[in-house]
Amino acid sequence: MRMSYIVKVVTLLTVLLISVFPTEVLAEDGPSTVQECMKNPDKCADKEEKDNKEKESQKVAKTSSTTVDFLKAIVAFAVVIALLYFVMKFINSRNSKYQHNQMIQNLGGITLGAQKSVQLLQMGNRLYLVGVGENIQLLKEITDSVEIEALQKMYEDKQILAAAPVKFAEVFSRFKKDKPTQENDTSFNALFQEKINKINAERQEEINNWKKETDK
Repeated sequence: MRMSYIVKVVTLLTVLLISVFPTEVLAEDGPSTVQECMKNPDKCADKEEKDNKEKESQKVAKTSSTTVDFLKAIVAFAVVIALLYFVMKFINSRNSKYQHNQMIQNLGGITLGAQKSVQLLQMGNRLYLVGVGENIQLLKEITDSVEIEALQKMYEDKQILAAAPVKFAEVFSRFKKDKPTQENDTSFNALFQEKINKINAERQEEINNWKKETDK
């Protein structure tokens, strides 16, 4: 399914939802002629009073109709946003199933320097931290199921937002003020950096223990 096709479908649904409820137009009766007022002044006065009441009721009805139309437009917009979100999530789930069928999947990484980085790789249901530089070295295998699930959830959330159209992302950011995206990126990078620091501390501790045993 192409992204342009999805956008066209959602736009069409928006137009249909808004056009379902037509706006009512109130017409006013024409004013009485001068001759009628001269012949029947009482009737003309009664009609003028009646016209004033009708105008007031029309103003109230028009205000109420405008408010209802505005609320309907908001509801229609919310329905379209929700529909587009679930469509994107469905597409992402299909892409995830396809990616899971691949042998190795890169979930992300962080650059540490010139031509040096740490990558998080998924092989089946296992996650590995790999150091990439002059050579490739396995730093650690992540075995904690809770941590694996959290990392996979962060990756899926980032994929959903990345797959959304630019216009949808702009509208979505107005309501969420880009906080979820920033929080996802920050939490993922923080967790990633924490894992790297932990690995470095463990390796340094192993080196210190090795030095102590060598000095004995």
